[in-house]
Amino acid sequence: MGILDSADVMGGFTSQILRDRAMVLRYCVHFTGDPDAAEDIAQEVLLVAWLNSHKLQGRDARGGWLAGISRNVCLHWARDCKRDLKRFRQMSYAEGDGATFLVDDFDLELTYQDQEVRDLLARALERLPRETREALIHHYLLGTPQSHIARDLRITTDALEARLRRGRRLLRKVLTTDLGDEAASMDLVPAYAVGWTETRIWCAECGRGALMFRLTPDAITFRCSQCGPEKESIHTELPLRNPHFFKLVGGLRQPRRILDATLQWSHQYFVGLPGSTERKCTNCGDRVLLRRYGPDPASMVDRVTSRTGQGLCVQCERCNQASNASLGAMFDALPEVRDFQRKHARTRARPVHTADKGGRLSLVGGYETLEGERGIDVVVDAATFAPLSIQTTAGR
Repeated sequence: MGILDSADVMGGFTSQILRDRAMVLRYCVHFTGDPDAAEDIAQEVLLVAWLNSHKLQGRDARGGWLAGISRNVCLHWARDCKRDLKRFRQMSYAEGDGATFLVDDFDLELTYQDQEVRDLLARALERLPRETREALIHHYLLGTPQSHIARDLRITTDALEARLRRGRRLLRKVLTTDLGDEAASMDLVPAYAVGWTETRIWCAECGRGALMFRLTPDAITFRCSQCGPEKESIHTELPLRNPHFFKLVGGLRQPRRILDATLQWSHQYFVGLPGSTERKCTNCGDRVLLRRYGPDPASMVDRVTSRTGQGLCVQCERCNQASNASLGAMFDALPEVRDFQRKHARTRARPVHTADKGGRLSLVGGYETLEGERGIDVVVDAATFAPLSIQTTAGR
């Protein structure tokens, strides 16, 4: 397998395929209900369409043709992920012909933009390891059978599939970091994805998505790639212009160490001084009062309640600095919960419900492994969120 010139290969993309991206992406989001996965699937759909463009019979059939390719690729994704296929089987090819999948009007600057896109993708591919780049080009752009690629690379087909998955992730990382601004301006990646890096930390809330990490001069931010795909859905944000947070994490670069330090601080600040409602402002050091936010505990009797819509907060009257921790964040920061999650990398949150514990209105929640084999139950006071009991449990 010879070394390929990425620019020459990328020149094969047609303007029409690029114009179809918005339609394909909307279709994939509708099928999967997963914006993050839909981005990867849409990329594969467009590559498959380009490789099979000679099979298209008539320009008017293009919408249904692309919808059919999108549906098949989504079905493969669903099977690989062991997702429920019922909703996919109920959808028809005709949905791709509706007004909701029409592309935008023709852009007079599109031809010029296409050359820019080809150049950008070629530059992105050149930043990948040579063997990864060649595997992507041969598989997606040249249509070389996987068995032939694996033979030339002297690896198994399973190893090749793993390399292709890693290659797609690496390509997306390049397009959302080093080349992010250019890629977003050409609509190759959504604007909200620029600057984010995928970590190896699984979201404790859903257990399905990796935490995304962004470092800027102003803040360190985490969000989940699954339950918070848009930039507004923030998991944790630390303002680095705040002297306390700069001292806490400003010198750290590894996402795991930053998150651990943040959780430890959060537990000490919001939960670690039982019986006291006074704290120091993290910005100016002035005295602030710890307050509860969310629904009145008396209104939550005998029902499931929110992990994120209630918690503790402070706001400084002097400098207006505000900090808060939701109920879910306080659960995450408990040392026992952190130990449980270190032993079980992928966990998901259990629903929170109210209960009477010894005549005391309490909130009961916790976490469990994805298989449900192990779990940890957390019981806190409904009014103050003070921990009452924490214990590991067998699966449910």
